[in-house]
Amino acid sequence: MPLTITQPEVFYLLIPLAILLFILLRKKFVKDSARLFNPKGWKWFIFAIRMVIFALLLLALSAPYMDIVEESTNLTTLKVLVDKSGSMELYDVDSAVAAISSSSDIPVEIHELEMGEHTALGTAILSYLTPEENILLITDGRNNFGTELKDVALFASSLNSRLFALNLKDRKDDAAVWIEGPDKVVSGVENTFTAKVNAVGEPDKSLKVYVDDSLVYNEAFRKDVEIKQTFTSGNHVIRAVLGGGDAFSQNNIFYKAVSVYEKPKILFVSNGGSPMLGLLQGFYAVDTASGVTSNLDSYYAVVLDNINGDQLGNREIERLEDFLDDGNGLLVVGGRNSYDWGEYDTSRINNLLPVGIGQAKKKDDITNIVMLLDTGASGEGLLKEGITFFDVQKSILVDVLNGISSLNKVAVFESNHYQKTITGLSELGPKKVQLIEDISVLTTHGFSELRFSYQKAHEALKLNTGSKNIVIITDGKLIPQDQALTLELTRAAKADGIKTFIIAVGDSADEEFLKAVKEAGGGEYFRADETNRLKLYFGEPESGDTDDLEIFVYDSNHFITEELDMSSDIYGFNTVYPKQNGRMLLSTSAGDPVLTIWNYGLGRVAAWSTDDGSVWTPDMLNTKNSQALIRTLNWLVEEPGRKSDPLIDIPELRTGENSVITVKSSRIPSGSGISFYEYEKGIYKGNYFPQKTGIASILGRNAAVNYQKEYLNIGMDPELERTLAITGGKLINTDDKEEVASLSTVQVSRTNDLSWLFLTIAGLVYLFEVAVRRIMEMRALKKF
Repeated sequence: MPLTITQPEVFYLLIPLAILLFILLRKKFVKDSARLFNPKGWKWFIFAIRMVIFALLLLALSAPYMDIVEESTNLTTLKVLVDKSGSMELYDVDSAVAAISSSSDIPVEIHELEMGEHTALGTAILSYLTPEENILLITDGRNNFGTELKDVALFASSLNSRLFALNLKDRKDDAAVWIEGPDKVVSGVENTFTAKVNAVGEPDKSLKVYVDDSLVYNEAFRKDVEIKQTFTSGNHVIRAVLGGGDAFSQNNIFYKAVSVYEKPKILFVSNGGSPMLGLLQGFYAVDTASGVTSNLDSYYAVVLDNINGDQLGNREIERLEDFLDDGNGLLVVGGRNSYDWGEYDTSRINNLLPVGIGQAKKKDDITNIVMLLDTGASGEGLLKEGITFFDVQKSILVDVLNGISSLNKVAVFESNHYQKTITGLSELGPKKVQLIEDISVLTTHGFSELRFSYQKAHEALKLNTGSKNIVIITDGKLIPQDQALTLELTRAAKADGIKTFIIAVGDSADEEFLKAVKEAGGGEYFRADETNRLKLYFGEPESGDTDDLEIFVYDSNHFITEELDMSSDIYGFNTVYPKQNGRMLLSTSAGDPVLTIWNYGLGRVAAWSTDDGSVWTPDMLNTKNSQALIRTLNWLVEEPGRKSDPLIDIPELRTGENSVITVKSSRIPSGSGISFYEYEKGIYKGNYFPQKTGIASILGRNAAVNYQKEYLNIGMDPELERTLAITGGKLINTDDKEEVASLSTVQVSRTNDLSWLFLTIAGLVYLFEVAVRRIMEMRALKKF
């Protein structure tokens, strides 16, 4: 395995040491006539030998180490953990135990995990896990309670232990049904509910879906059945029923309770007609006014559409402040009478907004960026004739460097096992030309290992001032262990204020993992053709003709913009900038804010710094793009019915599981056989332990009680193989002798600190110098 240096920056000390040594050797401490021999060539020998010693000492100080993987066959027993939970009845567990017992090369130690209908598989494995061993699981991999299985796999990997599992074949057929969709809906608005079926084997089943008592679907089941429904008032029940026999009857019926609330009331303040008004009236109960009215208690949100600062005096601002303090929402829409055109900079409305008025002052903060280029051998694959994935990755890296500001501090590391530093963290401008030339000659080698280079990038950034960012360019082909550890490192980096951006090359990239890194790291995910968007974060986009501008999703890690697909031109906008705690979600392609949000006390405020669709954004109100506005209002409203007294929050209810019912009320609730206690002022909680499925009434509201989770996710967990791979294990078949034989060996990974080695070599070199000097002196004495 290659040598890894933890702190390469210590080698910068070689420069002052070389200068100091050169000065000392040039200085004459003894007259030439008093010397035993001519020092002319000797000084250069001393210089060279001392620099070698200094280099070796610095190498020892840089914390060098080498990872060594050894394979041991000293296992005396094989631990086999047998999952005896309810859903395992679908498999012939006894035959699997017998097969592994007869085929294993070493004695088998069987442990049965009696977990009934609450599978805490991860927690159970932890109690049996010891260093440097193999554990074989006979399980479907479904973990319903306790410690996550992936967390257990990461811990096992740190102990040099591997987890394996048998590839089980089902002996019984079964199907489970459930319904996905909202449990709180708004009157008169169409909602989509999806009945889903999970099957093991080939059960002969039919699916019926009832809305209240009306049959709305009756056919042979498919994976997903969408039911679109509009409710007007009251409480309703959607019920999905599977017909036909199978292993478990309890998961053949599922209930969904739906509570209907009146459309939340919104006050729309404008000076005339607005195209946005028609859009909002389809989802909310909208009252219109020409000013902020005196009584706002019944409204969930207020929309100010292109209102001038002169119309917002102290009285109106105080009403809005009280309105926000009560936990409500405010949307301020731009135009030619608002923001920079409406004298907001001299109005108290500016205090409520997440944006400042005018151009932002140029920041003095330094932007630090570490680029991680995946140079693993998987990049050799051809994208098309004559062009490899790695060629595209290098081209993207060069485009990114050309597109970002030359004042940024940039480092580029290879993202493979060798972790080569292509350039350290320093200002981009002076080194850009040479850096691009160095990138052009890079080739793939080794294999991709993102976690080591990511950790190195974290170390390089965490002590720097200014914004700190990691940009990963990869084909996304990483082993599960590398993926899991990289995700953990990404979360740790975010805690240190470091954002992570991902650029994926090729269609085979694991987008699920790469998006998970983006979400954990608080950055963004780009495909290869979207890299120009990086200019919004690190560059200095040119504000060209507004005819060429589009609206971009700047931050996709929020409810409003998550998975938001929009394409809208923008022909004008108000000149604003995000305040320190403001969060910009949408921007123009030149980086100008379009939607910025923040929390103001208990309330929420959104600044929409373009117009209402009249002139500047005519495409904004179509079905696709209007989702941005509707989601913004939904975020501001927060929850329909939150002004009700009492406001009841009922979690998912399942038989045999305790659930906590939360009630916001002006007095302690009573009834339904639940004892409530005051959790905090005006908030009450009570425990509810249902015993049977069906529809229960809790404080006058319908609540669905369904079967246990144990019978919901049936069949082999599709993530099990990836989870095992984190530890170096895998799914095995008992009829494959090589796979069974691998259970008797354990791979041990050790980290050897090599500082002692380089200290020893430095000592030996010094002794060599002393010996040479002594020989020279003895030869000089013989001449006299």
